[in-house]
Amino acid sequence: MTRSARPAVQVRRLLVTAASAGTGFLLLSTLGYALGHPWASASAVLRLAWCVVPLAATAYLATAVARTDPGTRPRPGLAAIGLGPARLMAVSATTTALSSVLGSLLALLVFLHLRGDLTGLPFDGVRWEFLAPDQPSPCPAPSPCSPSPR
Repeated sequence: MTRSARPAVQVRRLLVTAASAGTGFLLLSTLGYALGHPWASASAVLRLAWCVVPLAATAYLATAVARTDPGTRPRPGLAAIGLGPARLMAVSATTTALSSVLGSLLALLVFLHLRGDLTGLPFDGVRWEFLAPDQPSPCPAPSPCSPSPR
């Protein structure tokens, strides 16, 4: 479904990936600021509030791309094998979600690279201070890197 799509559809999916990457990097930069300035919680919350509009715009773009996907048009014979209009729309939504996840992963890789977490120092030798490179990255939810309270 992806390889046989027209170039306009591919460009729309790339736009979703780019918007997701930009929004993800903005959110991760806010996290870096909060890590580097733990005493300025009001400023960190204000920065997080500024992320709401790009996040909503990215979600709206992803929804619009999923709705306009030409692969969701009903075609004869597909309903007989269980791919009716609802299933085709689910496939389109999954494809758009995968584009968003790809953009988020790209943002995470760039964030970790600029912090110096991947290779020590970025290729230019300068770590970006607003990303709090001297602070350890927080562990997600309950994970083995944080001791459990007892």
